[in-house]
This record gives sequence, structure tokens and C-alpha cells, in this order.
Amino acid sequence: MHYNLKFVCIQNETYRYLGYDPERTQNWDSVDLLFNQLCQELSSKFIPFGYIKTYDLNVQDQAMTIETPMPWQLESQDLKKHFEDCQKVSLIALTLGTEFDDFLAESLQQDAYTKAVMADAMGSAAAEEAANQLSAIVKELAEAQGFNITSRYSPGYGDLPLDKNQNILQSLKDDEPKIKTLESFLLSPRKSITALIGWHQEKDRAWVSANCTSNCQICTFYNCPYRKTKNLKDVN
Repeated sequence: MHYNLKFVCIQNETYRYLGYDPERTQNWDSVDLLFNQLCQELSSKFIPFGYIKTYDLNVQDQAMTIETPMPWQLESQDLKKHFEDCQKVSLIALTLGTEFDDFLAESLQQDAYTKAVMADAMGSAAAEEAANQLSAIVKELAEAQGFNITSRYSPGYGDLPLDKNQNILQSLKDDEPKIKTLESFLLSPRKSITALIGWHQEKDRAWVSANCTSNCQICTFYNCPYRKTKNLKDVN
């Protein structure tokens, strides 16, 4: 099913994508001014859109199978642990569209480099927030059927390979998502996200919150520069 989402400007997340460190980066009023100006422009110009489709999930000892019309397997030990005891899985995809890529390209052509860099970071933060909006919709759908959900898990997290982007998009093709994979299995348009969300019926299980804005707690890329919670390797 197709969903129109909101382009939300999140200042702290945008600055995080820019590499801002509150302990080491000097504040500039001009940067805040540019953020506010771009927020007005981008939020009025771009509407993220997303897709959700839910299938049965068959978890066996050696493999997990998503029961699409053409079933496919998930070869991931990390995801198998994440989806333990799940009976269904929602596949989601979202994008800011090719128009956002065009906006960035035009800004660079006009030598508006600072604007382009800020807009690129804002787009990344807005895409993550749009993914949170889709996750909230999945949560409502699951709860209506007596299920709880896991946090979302995207290709590229842990040991789940990027080529699963292609499987997810193929499973959503009836909804004609305007997203495609490149030869590298990265997504196009650039500000696009795919993910899987498991459905389970264990109310007391200590799952990562479905409303979490990051999957840092389950990601094994401990040295990621965008990790929001530090030193998780020592905590886990």
C-alpha cells in the first residue's frame, strides 16, 4: 500500500549527519539561519512516499523464508536472532524521490555548495524520520491483529547483505515503488530506505523500541561515525 509521508526537519539529526560535535564544533548563527531557510523550502516542496506489504515469515533452524508469491530466504544470523519467534514480516520502502536528487544537483550547478551540503544532510535525516513514520503505521497494523513488532532492520545492517534491497523491492513491485537498485545494490533515488519489521506475539520480550529513531543497539558496525549511542560494544 502507498503512503504519503511528511518531510520533517530535525536540526540535531541534520547536524549529526554534517559531523557536528557539540563539544568541538563552533556554533555559527549563519548555519542555523540556513537550516531554517532550507527547512521552509524543502518541507513545502518535497513529500516522501512509502510502501508497506506484510507476508508470513517461516523461521526454521537454518533459514528464514518470506512467503511472498515467489518466496525468498534471508541468510542472516543477526536478523534470525532479531526475528526469533516472529510469525510475519512487513517489508517497507520509502523515498524522497528523484526530485530531491535533482534539487541537490541544481544547487551544485549553481555553486551553492553550502546549501547543497546542508540539504543533503537534511534529506538524510528526513528520510530516517519518514521511515519512523512508516514503522508507526506498521505498528498500528500489527496491534490491530494482536501482534507487537520489532524495530526495523535494513539491508547493510549487521550481516544482512545489500542485495536484499532487490528482493524487498521486487516483493513490493505490485505497488510500483519508484525506487530501484543500482549494480552495487545501493538504492536510487539516493534518499531511499528499505527495511524489514517482524511481527511477534510476545508482549514481555525486551525488544528494541519500534519507535526508536536508530538501530544502533542491534547494529554490529561499532565504529560507525553516525552511531548515536557510544560504546555499545562494551554494553552488550
